[in-house]
Amino acid sequence: MSELSIGSFQLPLAAVLVFGLLAAASALAVHKTAAVYHDGLRTSVPELWLNQRPRVDLAKYSYAIGIGFVLAYALPYSLATGIMVIHIILLSSDVLGLWFQRTWTVLAASFAFGAVATVVIAAAAFGMQHLPDYEGALQAMFAPVAATFPFLVAVAIAHQFGVRWGVAAAVLTLAVWRILETALTGSDHSLSAKSGALTLGLMTLGLVASAFTGPRTPAVGDQLYAEGVKRVHRHWPYLVLPPVLITVAASQGWLAGEPLQLVLLAVGSHEAAAAVAFYSVVAFIPLIAMSSTVSGVWNQDGYPDWYLGAGYLVREPVGAVAAGLALVAVELGSLRRVMHLLMTRPRLHGIGSAARDALDVVPGVSILAGAVVAASGLGGVIGAGIVVVMYAFNEAKGRPIMPMAVPVFGFLLVALTSDALQTLGLG
Repeated sequence: MSELSIGSFQLPLAAVLVFGLLAAASALAVHKTAAVYHDGLRTSVPELWLNQRPRVDLAKYSYAIGIGFVLAYALPYSLATGIMVIHIILLSSDVLGLWFQRTWTVLAASFAFGAVATVVIAAAAFGMQHLPDYEGALQAMFAPVAATFPFLVAVAIAHQFGVRWGVAAAVLTLAVWRILETALTGSDHSLSAKSGALTLGLMTLGLVASAFTGPRTPAVGDQLYAEGVKRVHRHWPYLVLPPVLITVAASQGWLAGEPLQLVLLAVGSHEAAAAVAFYSVVAFIPLIAMSSTVSGVWNQDGYPDWYLGAGYLVREPVGAVAAGLALVAVELGSLRRVMHLLMTRPRLHGIGSAARDALDVVPGVSILAGAVVAASGLGGVIGAGIVVVMYAFNEAKGRPIMPMAVPVFGFLLVALTSDALQTLGLG
């Protein structure tokens, strides 16, 4: 495979090409008002074809609501590992697809952005990886995540049904995890991660099943979402390429969804990352499907993040293309049925909201704990203190940076200054 080489830094040119094409295809879908990635932007896009808002104004709004996710949520994880978080590409594509008036300009600018961002992030991560003791410290920061990710469902249940049910779910999670770990003895894979992935998958199925035990709302017909579904279907040519490229990039370990998936990929747990992606589908389908059918504007990542999950499991490009195409067909073909379920099973919305909350709570606590330990290893008490103080200061200031990103920023700062701390006798 051809590579971009600068000294000892090497990057597959295929990665640069895939991310350039992903940014371009995603921005084209935005430009044609077929899809946008940010949920807060989706219902505003119809203002374009209703001539109620100019492109540039909507692009500025997209930038305002998306820049925080790029810089203060996704970027520190990508800089730490070299794995691209999907928000960086797709949120930027939202802005670029709306900003430019001409299609060729959209394609050129977004392709250039995707390619340059790939090189810059890979080069920065390469530099970080050559800092003293960095790799071991990074693994130490991520280690608590591998011990906590199966408890996503238990935390979601606590949010939705109360603490007692949440505790019961946590006990059940432990029991299932232990049983599966014992049953998988002799596997070539990491027993804990693989059994944890199966545990999360089974618990997620149980969480979905609980939605069907609640009251059912009588069907009121499809007139509330029929036009939106038709519009999504009409724009299918713009909705095929981004998912295929997402699946291919994920299959090569270049792209991740929520930072929790990235962390699990970084520690080599592809099955666990796929299980979290499956869980994310349950968390985000109500939000994505409702906002998309109301507006008639879909999402480049479809039902988040099942294209990514398929890529994590397939792990080779030809199979990833086939998997991506198959999932696109299933996704577009199932949209009307999914909307019917959401309209008649209101508990799905509450479960989705609780699942999204758990995606903040579980990895947030785990990353904070891991960052304190890792920073302590690099910079002693002062290193640990830097992470804690940064986190506390961010909380006191009303969270200008998303809490999940602050520990990683602190860890990176300690890693960059560890030599100085050692020289001053503070490490």
